[in-house]
Amino acid sequence: MHPIAMNLRRFRHAMGRSQEDIATALDISIATYRNYEAGRAMPRLDTLQELAQYFQTTLNDLASPSPRLHAVRLRAARKLNTRDQIILEVGKWLDEYCEIEAITDCRHTYCLANLRRQPPREMAVTARRRLGIPPKEPMRDICGLLENAGIKLYSKPVSSDLFFGMAVGEEDGGPAIAVNTWDRIPVERWIFSAAHELGHLLLHRESFHVTEEKEVDEQEQEANLFAAYFLMPEELFSQEWESTAGLPFIQRVFKAKRIMRVSYATVLYRLQEVYGSADVWREFHIAYHRAFGRSLSKKQEPNPLEACEFSRKIVEDRAADEPKRLEAEDFAADRFTFLIYTAFNNHLISEDQLTEYLKTARKDEPLSVDGWAVV
Repeated sequence: MHPIAMNLRRFRHAMGRSQEDIATALDISIATYRNYEAGRAMPRLDTLQELAQYFQTTLNDLASPSPRLHAVRLRAARKLNTRDQIILEVGKWLDEYCEIEAITDCRHTYCLANLRRQPPREMAVTARRRLGIPPKEPMRDICGLLENAGIKLYSKPVSSDLFFGMAVGEEDGGPAIAVNTWDRIPVERWIFSAAHELGHLLLHRESFHVTEEKEVDEQEQEANLFAAYFLMPEELFSQEWESTAGLPFIQRVFKAKRIMRVSYATVLYRLQEVYGSADVWREFHIAYHRAFGRSLSKKQEPNPLEACEFSRKIVEDRAADEPKRLEAEDFAADRFTFLIYTAFNNHLISEDQLTEYLKTARKDEPLSVDGWAVV
């Protein structure tokens, strides 16, 4: 099938529109539009321009074959309608990232390759050691850490709470991790998602198949456990938790989450393991309601980080009752942009190429609610 036909169908599904919606918007018959998607007819240039404008994309993207990824892990508890669009957008980004690495001859070695298979907890310890992170040090700048380890990192806002992250294997130009940095998802979850996907890269390499869409509970739990110990090593967690023994339970949880830059749920998950009981969850929610006069929903994060904390190099201890939220710039993937400007400054790419690469790498504008098209 011609790329235009495939792309029309892909963009339409990503926007959640029907064939009739688009035919009406372009003032053409539904039969005519169906022929475009089926590849039985080719739109005229003026119609292609209207279609590109409707889908908020370019003529080039509308007519170009889409990069295909195969070694992908993107699974969700419920059907994710934009899954194909996300994979294709990540594929395009990864394709251009690999191009710019080749142009600049700047490739990072993947320093976590070929680690021996271990249980999640032990794998987290091994990964931290391989990355040179001291046992009692909280996670600093997880974006820089992953990129320096040879993992390509893609962070873009996607208006969905069904998609938090995905991983791409080495066979498709990775390893790479994509994180949904939508502003309705707490920054703590961005950080956790990055660590969670790293867990899949290290623990479940055999499960990277683009056709597999359904979550496997056991593998998700293993990746969660890996992330918890990767972000909160046992020595650091024990030290910080014991140091707050005189505080009320809810304040102890808040302080632990601030110092270690994790969600309250991650702290409670670890406490459940420590005490061997799920009562910590009930105790926390009762204490939260008593302190604030309202219940805490599953999607809320008390005393959330601001986005700048996603890549902050220095982590400060802060009083639990004086939280400073993390902001979006704290979770920032910088290496792709750096390589683009390196190529341009060394006259390896033209100004037009610079503009095109930056369209893929830019972080300042969120992708549309209905899809991942970059305009």
